[in-house]
Amino acid sequence: MMMSIGEIEILDRLADAVKALLADKGYQYANPGEQAVTGKLSNLMEHRFPEWDVCPEWNRKNHEVKMLHFGLENEVAKLRAIRPDIIVHRIGEDDNVLVVEAKRVENRNDAVDKAKLRAMTDAAGGYAYKVGVHLVVDMKQAAITDCEVFVGGSADANLTSALRKLLPK
Repeated sequence: MMMSIGEIEILDRLADAVKALLADKGYQYANPGEQAVTGKLSNLMEHRFPEWDVCPEWNRKNHEVKMLHFGLENEVAKLRAIRPDIIVHRIGEDDNVLVVEAKRVENRNDAVDKAKLRAMTDAAGGYAYKVGVHLVVDMKQAAITDCEVFVGGSADANLTSALRKLLPK
């Protein structure tokens, strides 16, 4: 039985996990790299999304390499292998709830991440994630310095505003 979940509840659960990540004094002190940060965040998300599989660095669609047709602004779209930072889904089913791409504040080269999120939330893109979220994480300051929410292949200003209100600045 597939459980339905709304965008606000998805964002609320994600924000709760992000707050726990940012409260980790060891991570604040060490200020580790992106993979360590997103790996820890995915672990914190697991019990907040018990109905689904929470997978860091997931590169599979069924038995195949996860591929996505997308392009950057002013670029012809092309098929590329992808590995999102974190996805919330049901392995082997078409039940894609959340895809997260994160950058550390020191690395703001996020155009590719945002292009992937637009394509991964677009119903025509082959994945149709309900929500895509881009986060910019500052572990030293225990803050999210920027975020953007994508739904239906586009940035959603209202949901982005709602997420910003839920996250530490």
